[in-house]
Amino acid sequence: MKKNYILILYLLSFLSYSQEKIKTNFINYGKTKIEFNSTIKSFGENEILTDTFYAKWIFVKKEPNGNEQKMADAINPFEKEVKGNELGKIVFNSDGNEFTGIKYKCTSCNKFKFKILSFGKIDGELVILNICFLEEPKSNSDLDWLMKKFIILK
Repeated sequence: MKKNYILILYLLSFLSYSQEKIKTNFINYGKTKIEFNSTIKSFGENEILTDTFYAKWIFVKKEPNGNEQKMADAINPFEKEVKGNELGKIVFNSDGNEFTGIKYKCTSCNKFKFKILSFGKIDGELVILNICFLEEPKSNSDLDWLMKKFIILK
């Protein structure tokens, strides 16, 4: 009888540990709740990393003077930090909103080879979005499910 209790306790603790190990985490990006498992790393509420993709976003509380040039000026300090070649401008959708940015081929972005530094609005707030890829996304078919939460190419 005592062995049965020990066996039951052992099984319950194993089941409890197993459930905790496969726990799903989530972050919010605009209106989108992104659920993920332990293969994806999150660093706070505005940064996510996988083996092939990295995204970091910053909500700027007040839109600088309301025009697109001022919004572009908001990402200027980030552009100066990019080490690589500019490939050109890019327009895409993110969380159902149009974003504008610049695509780079990186020479020193850790393991990532391509970066898009962009801005747009979500719920009326300016968002600066920095996304990095291991491979250059040329079409939406190059994007996995997580990447598509942040970028849909036009």
